[in-house]
Amino acid sequence: MSVLSEIGIVILAAGASTRLGSPKQLLDYNNKILLQHTIDKAEASSAAHITLVLGANADHILPHLSLGRSHIVINENWKQGMSSSIRIGLETLLAGSPTVGAVIFTLCDQPYLSSQIIDAIIAKHQLSPRLIYNCNYGEGYGPPTLFSSDLFPMLLNLRGSEGAKSIVSQYAEEVDFIDFPEGAYDIDTITDYENLINKH
Repeated sequence: MSVLSEIGIVILAAGASTRLGSPKQLLDYNNKILLQHTIDKAEASSAAHITLVLGANADHILPHLSLGRSHIVINENWKQGMSSSIRIGLETLLAGSPTVGAVIFTLCDQPYLSSQIIDAIIAKHQLSPRLIYNCNYGEGYGPPTLFSSDLFPMLLNLRGSEGAKSIVSQYAEEVDFIDFPEGAYDIDTITDYENLINKH
């Protein structure tokens, strides 16, 4: 595995936001929609390639997006769960950039995501390559999560709604962490969103 290999990002934004009751991708946050915030942070990072996965409500979301170097793919099978978006996102990324040495999966509902967090993951991976880099929330861990290309075959074989947690668990000894306590805050319900707006 090359220490200086290019890094790709896959933004997972295909869900239907059933708990919220409306597309979380379109929530207003800092004078832009929440998904645009994620796109902007990814595009401001040092990642070489960015793929955005849409699914539910894609027709409503697309007109609100302003893309720079991100590429979009529509997951028509989004109802099959997170794994279907991981697969199509990684397949699309590799089709355009087959030499990518690692991929970072991130979500569209973490309002405190920054390009600095993404770059910290990339820098740590390049200095001391591990199979997986996860974010430490303090009381738990989660995305953004980097997976080495050694794990691409397993990612492409994922099925169901759990996403890639099973791979992280299986390779627990190969996981290193980046501190991102604010990553624990995501938007799943209207109460989450109201709390976020009240803080700002």
